[in-house]
Amino acid sequence: MTAKAKERIQGALKNIEKNFQQLLNNEDVKKVLTDMKKLKSKRTKQIDKMLNDSWDDIKQGYTNEARGLEKLFAKEKKKVNKVFQEQLTELKKIKKAVEDHIASARGQKVRKVAKAKGTRKTAAPRKKTAAKRTRSTVKASPVVINQPAN
Repeated sequence: MTAKAKERIQGALKNIEKNFQQLLNNEDVKKVLTDMKKLKSKRTKQIDKMLNDSWDDIKQGYTNEARGLEKLFAKEKKKVNKVFQEQLTELKKIKKAVEDHIASARGQKVRKVAKAKGTRKTAAPRKKTAAKRTRSTVKASPVVINQPAN
């Protein structure tokens, strides 16, 4: 591989590693883990309580807990998804760098990917209108004058 291709790949890999380190050191993740521990201890208390509760109370408790967990993890899910999307773009860059290097090593021309053209509606063909009649084209019609009958 050429030095330029190696540099591109190494830069992308460093960027990926940095993003994962950022996830590990993220205080929000630590906060979520502590919240999970709290929920676990709360759940053990709930199990003890469930033995003495009615079925409807148990059902309501689970729905409330499910809502709480959804709210708690919604933000974290978005953050992690964003990080993985960034990783995907970095991996695509690596793939392109490798493909370019292989193509140049084989002596092939590097194909440039054409951007997709937007779908634009074409105007409908205009209808041809009949030419307006002028005085010269209008035929003279016989004029009938009312005459008294004999």
